[in-house]
Amino acid sequence: MGACDFAVTIFGKDAEEAFRSATQQARYEHGHGGYTGTIAEKTSFHFVDLKRLGMTLDQYFKAMNAAQALTYAEYDAKPNGSKRTKREQSKRDTAVRRARTKFDRLAKDKGYSIRQAFAISNDKWGPAICVEVTGKRAKEHRERYGLKGRKGGVFHFFGMASC
Repeated sequence: MGACDFAVTIFGKDAEEAFRSATQQARYEHGHGGYTGTIAEKTSFHFVDLKRLGMTLDQYFKAMNAAQALTYAEYDAKPNGSKRTKREQSKRDTAVRRARTKFDRLAKDKGYSIRQAFAISNDKWGPAICVEVTGKRAKEHRERYGLKGRKGGVFHFFGMASC
């Protein structure tokens, strides 16, 4: 069995209610059989407080993408049993340094939190990641789905699920 990425943006009174709604909707749309590759496979979520991190949603996603690039660069830099020439290894080491520099610049002093959230989001058996959507994007979501004036928040859940 493999793993599939999923991402869901949904409105709710709080993150718990939004998560329940998202999983129920996914089960309704994809069935209860399991291995759907959706949020229906998740039983919990890990909330990342962007205000505490001092990041916007865009900054957070750029840092997550940089964490992914760094992880792949580090993985590729490890020898896989075959001998590499010094030139090949040097090129891979340079790629890791560049990826680490970009990640450090984007994640600033929040590197551990970003790497931890990235590791959690890449675990198909682990929890989903949840961030609260605020500002213009939240306003657009509320307007699109006729939620203007209702109390609650807009939450974005993402991660990997078994498929």
